[in-house]
This record gives sequence, structure tokens and C-alpha cells, in this order.
Amino acid sequence: MTRFGTYFSGDDAKEISEFFIVRKYRRQGVGKHIAARLFDGFAATWEAAVLSTNLPAQQFWRAVITDYAAGRYEEFSTHYRECDFVVFRLRARGGLT
Repeated sequence: MTRFGTYFSGDDAKEISEFFIVRKYRRQGVGKHIAARLFDGFAATWEAAVLSTNLPAQQFWRAVITDYAAGRYEEFSTHYRECDFVVFRLRARGGLT
């Protein structure tokens, strides 16, 4: 699920608030492909926030976003509502329909 407005980048950014790939399709490039299609769909600042304890999700987003943004992205740790997060922020090219 995506939405406009993020906790860390503001109302003009888009957030990937939920992202789930069925286990049998994991590690086949499906998640990477879907994430790229989302980014390609909207020229925007995108943000994916992951709980700091969710190491597999951090590894996934770091790999996907590093590849998509050719290493041009921000990654930072922050605290929000009693939870610690790792946040990935990038500027997507967008423009595909």
C-alpha cells in the first residue's frame, strides 16, 4: 500500500506503508520489480520506513533502493511513537503509467 504524506518527509512525499511478497515468490526478483514499478509510476520523493528490528526488510529495501537509485538515496535511523525505525528516502524518476 502506498500513500501521500509520510511521517519523516512530509505531505509531498509518497510512502510505501505496507509491502508483502508471498513466500513462494520471494528471492525471485518479484519484490524488486514491483517496487521499481511503484517508483516509476510517480516522480516523487519516496520513503520506506522499517522497524529497526526487522533486519530482512532493511536488507531488502537497502538492496532494492541502492540498485534503483544508483546509490543516490538517504538512509537514517529515527524514533517515532515508541518505535525505532530505519528510513530509506529516494527521489524517483517517475513518469511511467
